[in-house]
Amino acid sequence: MPFLYRISSEDTAMARWELGKTPLLVGRGLDANIWIPDYRVSVRHFQIRWEQGRHLLEDLNSTNGTWVNDNRVTKVALRVGDRIQAGKTFFSYESGLATAIHELENQSLKPLA
Repeated sequence: MPFLYRISSEDTAMARWELGKTPLLVGRGLDANIWIPDYRVSVRHFQIRWEQGRHLLEDLNSTNGTWVNDNRVTKVALRVGDRIQAGKTFFSYESGLATAIHELENQSLKPLA
């Protein structure tokens, strides 16, 4: 299952949301599924929804736009590794497998007793 990560400017994961077939609203409004306290993010900034076997990101007429891989978008099919920007907030779209591998790589191995 794919995930949306909120990432820092150093690409460190700060939060994670599992993406399924239910639409996900990102914004500054209280009705957002992902609430972002960034004044450059619109109340209803962008939405991710499942359509025709893939996740689509759609900008919801935000004031400052939604950017995917440094390109301003209105609607785009997401691909693993895509970097999303809304205001000064960054996200990364990752597959479940990539997430599991990354977590395993970052775990420290404990010596056997």
